[in-house]
Amino acid sequence: EQQNENDKINLKLELQKFQNIHVILNINAHVYRLPYCLLSYLGDRLVVLQLGRWWNSDNSTYMEVEGLEKLNAIGNLKKLRYLGIRGLSKLTELPKNVNKLQQLEVLDVRGCQNLTSVMSSTVRNLRQLTHLDLTECYMLEHIGWEITSLSELQVFKGFVFGIDAPRRYVFQCRDRHACHLQDLKAMKNLRKLSINVTTDANVDKNDMGQLKHLESLQSLTITWGELPSILTSVEREKEKKQLLERWTSLVLPSSLVKLDVRCYPSEEIPFEWFEQKGAIKPTKLKKLYVRGGAVKKLNLPKDNHIETLRLRYLKEFKMKWEEILGMMNNLHYVEVVY
Repeated sequence: EQQNENDKINLKLELQKFQNIHVILNINAHVYRLPYCLLSYLGDRLVVLQLGRWWNSDNSTYMEVEGLEKLNAIGNLKKLRYLGIRGLSKLTELPKNVNKLQQLEVLDVRGCQNLTSVMSSTVRNLRQLTHLDLTECYMLEHIGWEITSLSELQVFKGFVFGIDAPRRYVFQCRDRHACHLQDLKAMKNLRKLSINVTTDANVDKNDMGQLKHLESLQSLTITWGELPSILTSVEREKEKKQLLERWTSLVLPSSLVKLDVRCYPSEEIPFEWFEQKGAIKPTKLKKLYVRGGAVKKLNLPKDNHIETLRLRYLKEFKMKWEEILGMMNNLHYVEVVY
């Protein structure tokens, strides 16, 4: 009993060293134990908690928390504004108690390669959230629809086309209702969005056209995955064409300033993106980046306002400089990386 009492006293003295701590950063630990008692002790003062990989350090760095169930202790941090759990290798879903962090502004989940879902019940209470990063979460297949209740969200990276529960079950299991592009129009402050079109993406005919409703959007990045291997045969050419049409029928919002196209699966950046019939033209578009993919040609209207053009890793690109410059009257900066 005396030993237990001494241990409690020593623990209390140890914790007192952290009484003025507002920020905790994991700089280089790859495997670590989550200090459960420390997170409870700092519940009314900790503002920044970086548990995962540090910023843009080596993406191959293996990160692990011993006893993932203890991550729910994060719910004790009522004053937390920044939470970084980037690159945690065994994380399959967000800790449920994240929903208690009602002052959270930034949630960085980038590079959690085994994350499969972001449930509505976990994120719907994060009403102060302005930045959400889900990029490089390659197993992610479901984002709950109630993420659209985050009215302050300005930056949303890593949107994926998820698979809904059958519609007859939606009202019985609302947490399984996936978020669609058309739902994002409820986010009136959204200014930066990145989308992943994965090989098995469930993209409907008019999904990409819903982008036009994102009236505050200024920056859009779209990354396409490889075509399903089953469609590479000549016999499936018609199906392949239909899939590409669903994947690439964008209608850009009029407020867009920057468009970043990555791994585009067709040969031409289409004229229709910039001259949609019956749609307001994206006249504010100043920056066009095209990186990787099958692109051979840009097809832009001559009255475009593009000032910055970046072309990277386009092995199939065939246009000559004279052709490019002939369709761009406002070009100030060009970058080409082979």
